[in-house]
Amino acid sequence: MADEVRSLASRTQQSTSEIRTMIEQLQTGVRQAESNIKDSRSIAMTTAEEALKANEILESIRGAILQISDMNLQIATAAEQQSATSEEINCNTTNIRDISQEVSNGAVEQVGYAKLMKQQVQEQGIQLNKFKV
Repeated sequence: MADEVRSLASRTQQSTSEIRTMIEQLQTGVRQAESNIKDSRSIAMTTAEEALKANEILESIRGAILQISDMNLQIATAAEQQSATSEEINCNTTNIRDISQEVSNGAVEQVGYAKLMKQQVQEQGIQLNKFKV
């Protein structure tokens, strides 16, 4: 019976030691899990902050794209207006050239009439000189 008690005490001591080792391992695992959870939480918060910053940057880019689109529309409108103005200037230049040509032709015709009138005035002067009183 004493051997049984010693055997039982030895097994109890061995079991207690095994349980203590298991508890220590469990506590170490819990501490490591707690540390991992804290690290994961920190990483998650950092990721959330970076996601917010990225969202702000994307919104800024979106705003810039809208501005560029508006500017492109304004540039296209201005280019269309300039094209129309250039076409109008071209037509006006052509009209001025045509009118200038008509004026030039008229001036040449007027010079011819002036020479003819001068000649007629000279002939009339000669004819008047014949009628001396």
